[in-house]
Amino acid sequence: MKILFCQPPVEDFYTTPDRHYPLGLISLAGYLKDLPVQCKIVDFLHTGERHTLSLPDNFNSVRQYLPYDTSPIKIFHTYYHFGYSWNKIESIFRNEMPDVIAISSLFYTYGHEVLQTVKIARKACPYALIVVGGQNVRDGLNRWQADIPADYLIMGEGEEPFRALVEYLLGRRNNPDKIPGLMIRKPGGFSASSLEQPCT
Repeated sequence: MKILFCQPPVEDFYTTPDRHYPLGLISLAGYLKDLPVQCKIVDFLHTGERHTLSLPDNFNSVRQYLPYDTSPIKIFHTYYHFGYSWNKIESIFRNEMPDVIAISSLFYTYGHEVLQTVKIARKACPYALIVVGGQNVRDGLNRWQADIPADYLIMGEGEEPFRALVEYLLGRRNNPDKIPGLMIRKPGGFSASSLEQPCT
């Protein structure tokens, strides 16, 4: 089984490497080291690439103030896509063709980029299982449940639920409905586990 762990790009005025280090994905992959799986982490964000974008519509109410950013660092002047382009990301998914795609969702602000990454993953790898996890899943992505073409969402700490899910996929566990923090896509939306995963 091949698992591709992915950190989405971000779209913002600026970014800093220290707040986007993919430590959670590294931890998830390490938690599977004794299982018969092949893990690969792909950081779509820290690529050195930056593309200028038009300011999104949700900034319309403050658009008039942005040209007047006279601060020394002028971070609110130009809006960017940081990381690989969406076309490059689709190409990577097609080249990798993993069995499982695990996508990180850490910040409410970047929920759109997560959703776009999931949609591209689904288009490029229609038979892969897609899992989205991270601190933004519980409160941020819940509002987009109907639009997320993922198979599973993980709320709260991810190491144990993700490992349990992989064990289920490997045939070592019978019932994913009992995995704490796991939400499973079913007709009509996602169904949460009856067991709550602690939020830390």
